[in-house]
Amino acid sequence: MEQLGQINSHDFMGKNGFYWWVGVVERTDGDPLNLNRAKVRIFGHHPLNRNAVPTEDLPWVLPLAPLNNPSGVKSPPPSTWVFGFFLDGSIGQQPVMIGAFAGLRYQECVDAPQLDAFGVMEV
Repeated sequence: MEQLGQINSHDFMGKNGFYWWVGVVERTDGDPLNLNRAKVRIFGHHPLNRNAVPTEDLPWVLPLAPLNNPSGVKSPPPSTWVFGFFLDGSIGQQPVMIGAFAGLRYQECVDAPQLDAFGVMEV
């Protein structure tokens, strides 16, 4: 019987799938290990309702940077949309950020005026 952590385990990264995710950074301060990790709400894994899963209960997500990055590894600021993968595959408990999406941040989208189907601002 296979056990988690063995080389021939079904959870060996790259063997049976690579589990990508997209999420939004909610917090970057307070990393107890001082690794510049961030609390990220991963879409499809965590409910968008912050009352159901508060920011404090989200996982710490490790940022990944190229080896030639002179400024070191840092997390993007809160409300940035990021993408990454799970080191532990389908178990989904060890997330890593590998990039950030350009454009508006989450809160800016929420606070933006809402337009109807004809491009008219809703009141």
